[in-house]
Amino acid sequence: MRGRLAPARDALASPSEPLLVFLEPLDAARTPAKQQPRPVLRSSQHGLAPAVLAVSAGQSIRFVNDSEIYHRIFSYSESNRFDLGVVRRGEERSIALRHPGVVRIYCSLHPSERAVVFVAPSPYFASFRPPSSYEIRDVPPGRYRLHAWSESGSATTRAVTVPSGASVAAEIANRPAAPE
Repeated sequence: MRGRLAPARDALASPSEPLLVFLEPLDAARTPAKQQPRPVLRSSQHGLAPAVLAVSAGQSIRFVNDSEIYHRIFSYSESNRFDLGVVRRGEERSIALRHPGVVRIYCSLHPSERAVVFVAPSPYFASFRPPSSYEIRDVPPGRYRLHAWSESGSATTRAVTVPSGASVAAEIANRPAAPE
């Protein structure tokens, strides 16, 4: 599946901001699990990286401390609350993010360090920066709802059907960000 974000007067994402496009399965029984590499969130002298990360529900992420200083990584996000405790230089911790939603991650020892993990409801997602296009590979046949998300807004959703052995193109329309 591939496509792009349709041009609009109110931009969904700034050119420096990644946009996440994901598929929500409407035929859950027909959507097999897709193997994915285990994502890593790293701490360095420059903060947490990447600043925005996408994973699928149930996937574990690793936090790796590459810096010379300690960090205490936590999230109060409703969907996936956790506290990894103090992570020393060279140490690594893992956390499973089981529920879809936005997970804002912070360091209690360094308030300027933060990251956002978007937990998608399926393993079928892609991150891109408009005006580039997106591509989601290896999507099994079925019915899905296509969504887009960025830190500054959201996009209209639409139903898509992926037929067996075919490629699907789907454009997403912008809409202004909703107030929080």
